[in-house]
Amino acid sequence: MQKLTFVTVLALALITCLAQPSEAAGIESVDDLMLASVGEFEVGNGQSETIAHHKDAHIYRICVRRARHAIPLKVTFDGKEETVAAGNCADFEAQKIKVAPAGKLVGDTILIGRYHFLK
Repeated sequence: MQKLTFVTVLALALITCLAQPSEAAGIESVDDLMLASVGEFEVGNGQSETIAHHKDAHIYRICVRRARHAIPLKVTFDGKEETVAAGNCADFEAQKIKVAPAGKLVGDTILIGRYHFLK
């Protein structure tokens, strides 16, 4: 039997994950899968991304990258809504967490952030 390389194993894992709907992480593409694997998200105008969807509440820290033309991030969690300013972080305890730009981004700019599972 042939040895599987790390790249082959990673490719098989990606195919397996994409073949199964991943409502828990809001994964819609290979890019989303790769970003989610390192706790990052990217959202543009008119876009949103679910970064957590669990049966029980969990605590996540969400941070927004400070960058030129960055705007605040709208975080919707369990029926509530808060805004996180660029360059800042906030903790959220919820079953479902969704992120989107809180306003209009300039041109093709994307809003980049990170999230970390705390508890």
